[in-house]
Amino acid sequence: MGPRRLPNSLPRDLTLRPFAKGDGAASFDVFVDAVRNGAKEHYTTEQRAAWAPVDTMPATWEDRHLAATAFVAESERQLEGFMTLTAEGVIDMAFVRPSAMGTGITAQLYEKTEEAAHASGLTRLTTEASHLARPFFLRRGWNLLGAQTVQKRGQTLENFRMEKHLSSS
Repeated sequence: MGPRRLPNSLPRDLTLRPFAKGDGAASFDVFVDAVRNGAKEHYTTEQRAAWAPVDTMPATWEDRHLAATAFVAESERQLEGFMTLTAEGVIDMAFVRPSAMGTGITAQLYEKTEEAAHASGLTRLTTEASHLARPFFLRRGWNLLGAQTVQKRGQTLENFRMEKHLSSS
């Protein structure tokens, strides 16, 4: 699992960079770890198993991220987290390893993603945030549009539709 970091203590060797060809397997590993272990307090074992049901990366995983505006956070040559933004302004995925939660990595990824959204001329961002992600987005000026339930492999999961209007500055 690695050494525990102090809350809001970014790794000294943290690198933020665009998602690149070859990052698929490591980002999928982050996703599985974040869902199965990081979301334990918010979702049942069955819900998390439905959300991240396999250990093998789907064939379309890497291409999906390469088609988006996506950033990764790397430390000690290990992927710590990633965030993706679609051309329509949807923050589609935002995941950080449980061992890196509370270190500021998600905030760094978000800042890069919002900068990219501004640069692309987007005026509105949306997401479907998990219980774990909702407070993060609220702290960054997002509006809660409402709770919703989604079906995944026979399980009902609750998430939250959210939006943020970007200033034109």
